[in-house]
Amino acid sequence: MLFIFSGRSEYNLNMGLELFENESVFKSSILESNEIITQLGGTSILPNFSKTAPNNFFETETNIYNTIAAIQIATFDLLKNKKTSPNAILGLSMGEVSGLYASGAIPKLEVFKILQAMEVTSSHESQSYVSILINESIEVLNYTANDDLNIIHPVYENTPKSTIALVDEANIALLKEYCKKNELTYRVISKNNLFPYHTSKIEDFKAEVKECFKDLNFSPLTTDYYSGSAGTVIPKGTILNEDFFYHCLRHVVLANSVFIKIKETNELFDLVQIGPNIFGINHLKGILSNNIVPTIFQTFSKSNNYILFKNTFKAIHKIGKQNYSLISKEEPFTSFIENFNISDKYYKNKPIPYWSYLKTKGNIHFLPSCQTWLVIDHNTISDILKTPEVFSSKPYKDFDPYLVGADAPSHEKMRGLLQSVFSSKSLNRLEHFATKKAEKLIQNFPKNCPINFVDYFSLQLSRSVTFCLLGLDEIQADKVNSIIGVNNFDTNDLLIGLFRDLLASNYKFDDDSAMAYLKEQITLKTMSLEAASSIARLLFTAGVLTTTMLLTNSFLELMKSPNIVDTLEKSPKLKNRFIDEILRLHPPETILFRQITKNIHLNDVHIPQNAMIALDIRSANLDKKVYADPFTINLERSNTKHLSFGAGAHVCIGIGLAKLEAKIALNYYFDIIKKMNPILTDDITYFDSSHLYGPKIVNVQFKKA
Repeated sequence: MLFIFSGRSEYNLNMGLELFENESVFKSSILESNEIITQLGGTSILPNFSKTAPNNFFETETNIYNTIAAIQIATFDLLKNKKTSPNAILGLSMGEVSGLYASGAIPKLEVFKILQAMEVTSSHESQSYVSILINESIEVLNYTANDDLNIIHPVYENTPKSTIALVDEANIALLKEYCKKNELTYRVISKNNLFPYHTSKIEDFKAEVKECFKDLNFSPLTTDYYSGSAGTVIPKGTILNEDFFYHCLRHVVLANSVFIKIKETNELFDLVQIGPNIFGINHLKGILSNNIVPTIFQTFSKSNNYILFKNTFKAIHKIGKQNYSLISKEEPFTSFIENFNISDKYYKNKPIPYWSYLKTKGNIHFLPSCQTWLVIDHNTISDILKTPEVFSSKPYKDFDPYLVGADAPSHEKMRGLLQSVFSSKSLNRLEHFATKKAEKLIQNFPKNCPINFVDYFSLQLSRSVTFCLLGLDEIQADKVNSIIGVNNFDTNDLLIGLFRDLLASNYKFDDDSAMAYLKEQITLKTMSLEAASSIARLLFTAGVLTTTMLLTNSFLELMKSPNIVDTLEKSPKLKNRFIDEILRLHPPETILFRQITKNIHLNDVHIPQNAMIALDIRSANLDKKVYADPFTINLERSNTKHLSFGAGAHVCIGIGLAKLEAKIALNYYFDIIKKMNPILTDDITYFDSSHLYGPKIVNVQFKKA
């Protein structure tokens, strides 16, 4: 069974009255929803369930949405009470909110908190829009029509070649002119006074809308969820966040796209419309039809709701138990944890709701899907990092067995040998080089076209400084670049071979360079050629990775909060605090791994010897028990320590160089922010990695202030 939740496509006065009068579970659910609505300051929806309902009840937009949502929730609650639940759920437009309630993602209270955003929207925008069906694809309307006239606002992808859109009544003449010019036709679907939901108009009051989504409680999806706003399936076990609901309100409904995603599962779904019928149900039926035409079960009509519901429920059961599922007796958290994987993209991109949910059951969890223990609190992670004799760094042995993947005593010996690479003398040399390089890069910024700030500045500076640290000339640097290609943060094994050849050659590196020092250690037999080659690869990879992300994240935070620029210029000593706050908020390596050397009890949890343990550094750095108001930059924060560079014996050896480059960059960022007026031209794209998280594409355009 595929349960379908739609938006405001169909409604009428007294809808649901018969079920309200005849089904106690339905009535109880409606009364509970009504209590929530009124407690939130809304208007009671109970008049709709009275035979003396006022004719003007649905003249108020929020009454429409609240009533439809309450009916959808009550219908689902009634089916659930009768031991019938969906195999998957489809949500379209604002029906996504009640659909997500049915999927277990949000409780009932949150549904109506989210729907308050509709009231915000309707109170700001003119409700003079009509809906039309136009025979043009949504892609063309998005990127072509509004280049000529900003009059057509696509809201619903109907078919590949037709779109539902909103047009202000005042612009109907312009619409006719545009359609004639482009040989298009349209018809008016509704002349109701509508406001432009699912359009860019929402951005005009984004902050106020998003305020409705603050402090919501989220839980994992209990079924696969097909989202109209995302145009795809969101897997069971995913925990959503407030950004998802803003996306639902702001962006078009990709109905055709999500219908195709349902078809691609090859499941023989029967369709159950929960509450009022959806627009496009026959289109969905047509897409899903192969040799077997799916059955469409209605739970709602303009009259005789009670009889229709009873007939539908009987029909569902006649199909057979194999076509519908009983409510699972498995505890929801158990089901979630058995399928949860730290590589999941939703966890990587928006982890905060996951932490909140996980912490309801503790700070240490075994994840069967990846055979790993996950730790998410600061103090435990800090203790683990400072106890290397129990928590081994062996997981990194394949990458580098000489430093990162080594344990005592070999780790201490190698670390001692490498200290001189980052001596004061070396850092002074690199500071001079980095300053000149940063200045040159910024002078070459194009002023009239967007650039990827990562490629043009952050990556260029960090890579050039790392080449200087190693002592590579232009020819050698080009060889490194050719091996890496576009995979800037790939720990390419071919680099070890290149560095091995260079270290074994007769090439005379600059005396102050890391490569010269490594060659010397090989000669002195304090380090093998293999070890020196691995260390060279480590110095390059770690140096570029950490610093590039730090430089980019620092720039982005200053763009978001330009007032910090004035503070840092007036108090240069605060630069280090700013850099530490950036690192705390945006650790380049989000997950660190360790292996247990003996059976232990950690926070009363038994963990066996040789078990793998994953330390979520982001969760540690944002732990509310350690950092007050952890999600904001606070230059007066008393606790400036973070775990982004690790802790204990394995704390990053290159921390001084990374911070040095960041301080140099800040001096130039101040002028860029104030004088070049940078603006983001696209959404930020992040590196696709299970344990690294940093910006890959930050398209920025500079306009002189």
